[in-house]
Amino acid sequence: MTAIAQPADNPNTTIEVLASVNTVIAKSARQQTVQKIPDYILCNCYAYVKNKFANLPSTYEILNSLTFNTGEVAVFYYRDSGLYHYALVKEIGEDYIKIEETNYKRCRFSERIIPRNNPDLLGYFSI
Repeated sequence: MTAIAQPADNPNTTIEVLASVNTVIAKSARQQTVQKIPDYILCNCYAYVKNKFANLPSTYEILNSLTFNTGEVAVFYYRDSGLYHYALVKEIGEDYIKIEETNYKRCRFSERIIPRNNPDLLGYFSI
């Protein structure tokens, strides 16, 4: 399975994610780079978000600063497992959220579109 995305901050670049090997290929008109996501990041959603935002605070601080509007990080709590989950917010529509994450499926990179009223979504954190 391959997913293609175009980053909002650079419309001349596309990102191709090869889900079977967890490799991200960034392509631009001039160059192509292949970047393998390290296993310690693939297997830890917090590490993935922290890798993108170096100033991401601790889980305690995040949980005490959540909003219900928008933010760069979506925070989930899965009651069945008792686990928190972090994802990067790529797009927010009227009734959906497009997120990018690791370890939603064990040690894998994924992108999902979920409803804004997802019962597991606690809120958003702004960097």
